[in-house]
Amino acid sequence: MIGNETAICARTARWSATTPICERIQCFPKSMKMNGGQVTCTNSNFAFSQCRTECHESRGFVMSGEATKTCNANGTWSREEACCSRPCPPYAILDIILIFDSSSSVGLENWKKLMDFCAEIVGSFTIDLELMRVGAFRYNKIVDTTTEVLLGEVGNFAELRSKVHKIPYNGSGTKTGNALMHAYNYSLNTPGNRPNVRDVVLLFTDGVSHDDVATPARLLRQRGADVNVVGIKNIMGRLNVEQMRSIVSEPIQEHITIISGGFKELTSAFVRRISKLVCGNPCKHLIS
Repeated sequence: MIGNETAICARTARWSATTPICERIQCFPKSMKMNGGQVTCTNSNFAFSQCRTECHESRGFVMSGEATKTCNANGTWSREEACCSRPCPPYAILDIILIFDSSSSVGLENWKKLMDFCAEIVGSFTIDLELMRVGAFRYNKIVDTTTEVLLGEVGNFAELRSKVHKIPYNGSGTKTGNALMHAYNYSLNTPGNRPNVRDVVLLFTDGVSHDDVATPARLLRQRGADVNVVGIKNIMGRLNVEQMRSIVSEPIQEHITIISGGFKELTSAFVRRISKLVCGNPCKHLIS
């Protein structure tokens, strides 16, 4: 209703208020035809209308979210609208920075396992300059910029795999905050970083940082990066979960992966889990 519910006939023979107008309750945004699918509603976007999303599976689109939603009497939808997207993996439009802890606690054999593991993760995606761009670097007490792979530097998986496997292992110390600040100041500011594409930071570490991680992590999150941590327990079992919680994006539990069995558990099962973590919400990076 727009206007007053009541009106009084005054002595002047005039009503004290104009006749109110009753408008139908609507929910916004209005459901409409979407990329890779369509939405049908029982009564447009008016109250109590039920809307259903259907995706064109024959054309390679899959649904993310719940298929149906209802327009409530208070003008809100009962849930977020689903979307129709290409399956992720392998399809994703994002710019991702891989950060590798190469401190002395890792060891050469475990380093090789980590490089193979990360190659398998990125190999589950379509690496393409129009889709997924990958950057990577290692750190210990300093950041190794000489072997860093920059965003947009490689446009296919074979070349990326080769460059990742050439990242050397040596050094000591763990200054994760320094590495995160490098990602903030440099890695995500190279020409290969696309301005309207989701940024993802994926940190692999087996230890405890000896510098401030909260400040650079907050800066990364504030610039819109989706920050994730994979914590791998080493033979000493040293992982600071609270420190990792101060690094990642929210919801926290969805951005931390703990591999408690150590480097020997860098298996295909964890590849699938971390690939899904990288995908995030497919509705935020739709591919036509």
